[in-house]
Amino acid sequence: MRVKKVGPSADHPKPAKSRALVRLFKDYQAATQQYGVIVGYLRAAIEVLPKAECQLLLEFAETAKNHCEQLHRAIRDHLGAHRKSA
Repeated sequence: MRVKKVGPSADHPKPAKSRALVRLFKDYQAATQQYGVIVGYLRAAIEVLPKAECQLLLEFAETAKNHCEQLHRAIRDHLGAHRKSA
């Protein structure tokens, strides 16, 4: 007697259950939190630190923002690829 498998197959996992997607979401949340912290430091530093140090913080903020945007695109692409294959 054959037993029919219930649930997503290995070839087409559900988007919410995809390990890669879960990892992307966690990375995106962490990156967004880090970006917020850097922006907070930058806002506080504007009144206290010299321009050169503020510029350095701004560069860190830009790098963090770019990383968030890259992760956001990866999530969007992952979801889009899954929809096309379904």
